[in-house]
Amino acid sequence: MIRLDIEDTQQILSSLNPALLTRCAEAAAETEGFHLPAFAFVRITDDAEIQKINREQRGIDRSTDVLSFPSVSYPAGMTARNAAQRLSEEYDPEEGAVYLGDVIISADHIRAQAEEYGHSVEREAGYLLTHALFHLMGYDHMEADDRMRMRAHEKAALNAVGLKREEETTLTDEELVPCPMRRGSLPMCRIQAIKLVQHCSARTAVFSRAATLRMQHIPIATARSALHW
Repeated sequence: MIRLDIEDTQQILSSLNPALLTRCAEAAAETEGFHLPAFAFVRITDDAEIQKINREQRGIDRSTDVLSFPSVSYPAGMTARNAAQRLSEEYDPEEGAVYLGDVIISADHIRAQAEEYGHSVEREAGYLLTHALFHLMGYDHMEADDRMRMRAHEKAALNAVGLKREEETTLTDEELVPCPMRRGSLPMCRIQAIKLVQHCSARTAVFSRAATLRMQHIPIATARSALHW
């Protein structure tokens, strides 16, 4: 089970089924076969803020729909379902759960892409969260086989919560880009993301300590606005 700690700076969740994102997280974990207690932070922001983070972290000066900051560096060929030892390094005793990482989603892109692709805001929000959570569980889409596997898992999870899209296409996402880091400090992608969030909640700041004791090469992922399914 993946518990979500959500900070919605755009109040978009007030127009959605309040249980939607929780159900998506549960379906993603079930699809993965991941049954350890875990948690992730989700910040819903606007295009301006996510563009700033994208520029600072990836050198791409444009807004995007979602960015993922996994806390776990998975061994090659492994994902959350079979990486218990690696996940144990991210166990937070105060939470009684494994810290999977952070997700930043643009509410502006949720609304715009829902209209562009002809489906509901609920479906778009659910898709972006689900996509990001599979990144946090060790999936990527840099190679064709990996992309097909990730897409199949996303589809299964979304279908499980009734967010199926009638017409689907196979498209390529942007690559995962390694984030710079420095030894003995909070991984640079995470600390800079936190600093860039001007109204970062106290709770988010408190849990940033979960990453301060580890030195990891953390990728940042985007679902890429123009390439969707």
